[in-house]
Amino acid sequence: MNKIGFQNFRRFDNFQPIEYKDVTFLVGRNNSGKSTLVKALLLIIDYLKSEDVRIFSFSKTNIEDVNIVTYGRAKCKNRPDDNFIEFELQFDDLKIDITVTGKEDSTNIDVRSYRISDLSSGLIFSLDPVNSTISISSISQIAENKPSESEFLLIQLIEKESDLKNQIKIIEDKLSEDYIHANNELKNLKQKIKTIRASNRKNIINKDNFLLDTHYRNVVLKDILEEAIGEFSSEYEMQYHDIQKGKKPKKSFENLKAFKDNKFKIETTVSELIKKINQTTTVYLGATLNKQSALFAIRDKSNGLAQVIHEYKQLGIDKEPASDAFVFVKNWISEAGFEIGESFEIKMHAGEAYEVVVKSNGIEIPLADKGMGSIQAMLLILRLATLIHKKQKDKKNYTIIIEEPELNLHPALQSKLADLFLYVNSKYGIKLIIETHSEYIIRRSQVLVAEKELEIPPNQNPFCVYYFPKGLNNLPYDMGYQSDGIFKKNFEEGFFDEASSSTLELLRLKRQKQA
Repeated sequence: MNKIGFQNFRRFDNFQPIEYKDVTFLVGRNNSGKSTLVKALLLIIDYLKSEDVRIFSFSKTNIEDVNIVTYGRAKCKNRPDDNFIEFELQFDDLKIDITVTGKEDSTNIDVRSYRISDLSSGLIFSLDPVNSTISISSISQIAENKPSESEFLLIQLIEKESDLKNQIKIIEDKLSEDYIHANNELKNLKQKIKTIRASNRKNIINKDNFLLDTHYRNVVLKDILEEAIGEFSSEYEMQYHDIQKGKKPKKSFENLKAFKDNKFKIETTVSELIKKINQTTTVYLGATLNKQSALFAIRDKSNGLAQVIHEYKQLGIDKEPASDAFVFVKNWISEAGFEIGESFEIKMHAGEAYEVVVKSNGIEIPLADKGMGSIQAMLLILRLATLIHKKQKDKKNYTIIIEEPELNLHPALQSKLADLFLYVNSKYGIKLIIETHSEYIIRRSQVLVAEKELEIPPNQNPFCVYYFPKGLNNLPYDMGYQSDGIFKKNFEEGFFDEASSSTLELLRLKRQKQA
């Protein structure tokens, strides 16, 4: 199960988590929020892979396509008084919650809380990157996927405490009313936090449940978690030996004992978490309008086809005619695929540019002469081939996000894209998220569901379609395939019914003229 949700981000003040499947289509009107989901996913994955838990960035080169740049542009305009953005991502039983905040013009902003919950084991790892503290706990409520109200309150108070500390730092006059008031409020907050933490400990501690917290020195997630586990283990050993010598157990020992009993489970969860983060690779393939160029310059960073041709050559795929990636290209450019040609060849010119020649019926034709539809299809096929090749080499879990793959393709070939995506997922285990306005792709997916009985057990339908309706307060909904391929829900009026509406209007006008 993979889910994503967020609050106070872009056009959505509260985007409830939705599940994305193996092949997920995002459809809807322009400016309905499809790209907001994509941007959120790219930002979260980039943060999880970063080397500093304190910083959430909108400006890293590998997420240029997000095109948000500043915190002010990221924050939802419907909640001007709320200065926090919250993200939620779930990989199977691992749920990750991140809260960030910053100044309007900041590209790198502060992470206020970073929470990892293992829904299967009940473990929670809560980081406060501002104050460099971490807590590890095992709480029964996590089994219901519902943290307690006191936990939420504790997070809010800790965030407020951090804000007050920052305010106090910039007050120059230590005798001013502002300083005295802020300082008193800070003392009260600290007391509330202490009380809630004590209450939480009292309510949850037993042989399976515990709550421990400490400061950490590192900034990389893996190092922070290992440091905390090591520190708690050492503290347990020290107290255990003291007790063996006859000393009275400290209040924290009961927690430490529960931690020790659950240490293997904790280390297993940490190992699984780090493994999932390291193995997750998300690639964004933006919509690209390519020119009909005879030559593709290696250094042309603005030409998506030039860059993927160069990558294809650098990976040596053209030298491995038996490889999956090479065969994939050959099959999908054929008449049975996207009708580009029987085969192709990439020729180097003066070490500076490539020429792509398509071969059909013994005739060589430059790709540039095949038309924009063939160029666009070739771009997508080569992109997918390079990713297939990489996945087979690095064994990672790939999710490919594709924006409007139907550009310049005629209806029959737009339909063929649904077959292509199903093949890539079923053959190579690559997940796809596709932003599209193409009715032909969606309708073909319905045919495939019915034809291949994908909704009939034991089959598992890899397709899902989320429709993004118009209106700021309207959230996307899953269309839901039935066993016959028909959707359980309807598209919004004025979307995929536009063609039939125009046909009916023509018939009405024709009858009107004949009358």
